[in-house]
Amino acid sequence: MKPRQAFGVAVRILGLMIALLGGYFLVCGVVLVFDPEYGLKPAPAAHYFILGMVDLLAGYGLMRGARRLVRLAYPEDTDE
Repeated sequence: MKPRQAFGVAVRILGLMIALLGGYFLVCGVVLVFDPEYGLKPAPAAHYFILGMVDLLAGYGLMRGARRLVRLAYPEDTDE
């Protein structure tokens, strides 16, 4: 595997991890909506929804835009 391909895989994996974190925050927000007394409740449920949506969009953007980031990091190679 070439470094260019490894970088693309790494960007996509990072995007997936961020998207999964966003999904986790959305689930936490839903739990707080249905049971406001659950856990320590360090922030309102709206904060969890906002952070979850931002993380989901950022993760999706990394997964879909990995090809652009690879071209930016390795401009001398031609794209497949």
